[in-house]
Amino acid sequence: MNRNTWILIGALLVAFGVYATRFTDWVSPGLIQIEVSTRPSGRAAADAQVLPTLFLLDREYPIQSLTVTAISNVPAARLGKPVWHLTAQGSPPPVRGFAYGEPLKGLKSVMEPSELLPGATYRIELKAGRNRGVREFKAVAPAPVPEPAF
Repeated sequence: MNRNTWILIGALLVAFGVYATRFTDWVSPGLIQIEVSTRPSGRAAADAQVLPTLFLLDREYPIQSLTVTAISNVPAARLGKPVWHLTAQGSPPPVRGFAYGEPLKGLKSVMEPSELLPGATYRIELKAGRNRGVREFKAVAPAPVPEPAF
């Protein structure tokens, strides 16, 4: 092969590398899509300050790390600090969703879950291999039960 053939092969490899990094997800870490849902539950305590918070993922992930951090509308002592933190021990089974404070198989608790404050804003961060996910959510207070009118 002559010099021009090697230059053409090199140019094609460079073009393929640029294409792979700019226009595909082959080399970038995946994003975990997190949906947050708050709804009344029969399992929740009747005197709970906030509704149970559920986290739903776009597919099943073997979570390696989970951190929930308080980011606003909380006392200054709690601002920016984790309120719940879990890390993997071994290889955890994949999960598609979970509730705040729920123990997850294969994960050990670094920090036990604190009570969420109504109206406060929190951030959940998940890591599962190369995949990462971040979502902000608000803790929602239960609606007051109306008094029956007789």
